[in-house]
Amino acid sequence: MRKFWQAKSRFEFHPRYFLFWVLFFEFGRAIFLVYYGAQARLLPLAALLGAFGYGLLLDAAMAAYLCLLPFLLFVGGSLAGPRWPWHRLVNGYSAVMGAVLALLLLADLGLYHAWGFRLDATILPYLTSPREVMASAGSTPLGGLLLALAAVMLAGTALYRVLVSRLPALPAGFGRARAALAGLLYSILLIPLLRGGVQQIPVNQSDVYFSTYPFANHAAINPAWNLADTALRLSSDAAPQPHFMADSTARRLVAELYQPQDSSQTLALLTEPRPNVLFIILESFTAKLVGCVGGEAGITPNLDSLARESVLFTDIYAAGDRSQKGLVALLSGYPNQSTTSIINYLPKTEHLPHLRRSLGRRAIRRLTTTAASWLLPTCAATCARRATSGL
Repeated sequence: MRKFWQAKSRFEFHPRYFLFWVLFFEFGRAIFLVYYGAQARLLPLAALLGAFGYGLLLDAAMAAYLCLLPFLLFVGGSLAGPRWPWHRLVNGYSAVMGAVLALLLLADLGLYHAWGFRLDATILPYLTSPREVMASAGSTPLGGLLLALAAVMLAGTALYRVLVSRLPALPAGFGRARAALAGLLYSILLIPLLRGGVQQIPVNQSDVYFSTYPFANHAAINPAWNLADTALRLSSDAAPQPHFMADSTARRLVAELYQPQDSSQTLALLTEPRPNVLFIILESFTAKLVGCVGGEAGITPNLDSLARESVLFTDIYAAGDRSQKGLVALLSGYPNQSTTSIINYLPKTEHLPHLRRSLGRRAIRRLTTTAASWLLPTCAATCARRATSGL
């Protein structure tokens, strides 16, 4: 007698296998929150639930990557016939990947309290000197880590047996080619899941940053996805950087950027000591179409009118050639980097200064920031959300 949770059709393998990995990651998130219960207890219920809900974006993306090979094995097994043990291969692959992911979760639990961010490519240079990694995790209770590892392994094994049990044979009269085609269609359906949807910009860490509580945002991150993503980005940034000047000259020029100006040389422009501030960021708004800065006249009459009755800065250096470079300069005063942007590294951006905080210390009553949502592919976690939080 077939139990109610057992598959009734071979083609249930694909959604069941995908669901297994998603639930595996969600259980790992629950283990993370339990392990760091002291921080989790400080979160409101909405933030705790949000960590699971928003975390599904990265969980689904990572699950889709893990499903690629098994789905293709299904296609090959359908064409080869019942003698080819594709299901055993999937079981072996799942056991290996489950063990690897459990160990990654173990490393993440051990290092988070020391590093303050989820597991990423920062750990890779230390693989050649594991003693340094152990030193970082040295104060972590070993018993708690082993208990967490056992819980993940046992839960994963039980979940796999329930969802991905031995599948029924193909229905009578259902040809191998049709079965392979169905498996191929399931594989194609993974494509939007791999990139987190059909939007222009693929899913990234900032998509799961939803809260003003940093720990809730950290809990929503999938550590396996985060490690893979940052490792790929690290390899792309590893190319030798050109040196246009001596290091001593470069350091001197950068240091000058942070030198405070003499207050006697500054001008007072405000008539209201505590004004409201509306900060508008325009993307790809070329100066060639703005008359007040030498562009074609008559296209931006309102901007031209504002320029005539206020202060217009016409001698200013560009902060970068990409939005992610310009935004961090506008909102955090961070200098341009030639080939990357600090916004791509969320653990670093969380500690940058921010315009809203600076104005708040000067008793400015309100700062409103507006920008197109598509302008913030990797900035939602730092610029957009921090600029509007608390208003």
